[in-house]
Amino acid sequence: WLSDTVPPRRMLHTSAIISGVAGSLAATAPFLWAFMLFRVLVGVGVGGIGLASFVLTSDLMGASWRPYSGLFLHGGFSAGAAAATFLAWIIPSWRWITFLSGISSLALAVFTWSLLVESPQWLLLRGRKGEATAAIASIAFTNSHRPPEFPLADPAGLLANPHRTLL
Repeated sequence: WLSDTVPPRRMLHTSAIISGVAGSLAATAPFLWAFMLFRVLVGVGVGGIGLASFVLTSDLMGASWRPYSGLFLHGGFSAGAAAATFLAWIIPSWRWITFLSGISSLALAVFTWSLLVESPQWLLLRGRKGEATAAIASIAFTNSHRPPEFPLADPAGLLANPHRTLL
């Protein structure tokens, strides 16, 4: 439901903030039930980060690279697990590790806010054709390419397609 109503860029940053705040609070939890509640919120935030990053990545990748975007994203989760193991070797206190992981999620939200462009496909499906064109131009210029010369598709035709169902 959220992926249809909330822009993926905003969902990514909101999820990172939820994960970061809950992770930081889990490090200071005074009793087990509070710790478990905060860890559930961290899981919700990480799930939102995974979903939003997959949507943004698959939307921005070219058709030939789209199958690999999910693999690259899961590689990031594996690298994070390896980094957490290394961090546990250096810092044996679980409270500090939990706090540092929460702070790193908050840093992700702060430092990537201005770097990410909203999903052109999401904008186009919401009828915001001018913003979608600007997003595509921004992506093209960042990659040292010219934006496409042809106009974007009409979203009304896509939404009116009777075959646009899950099956």
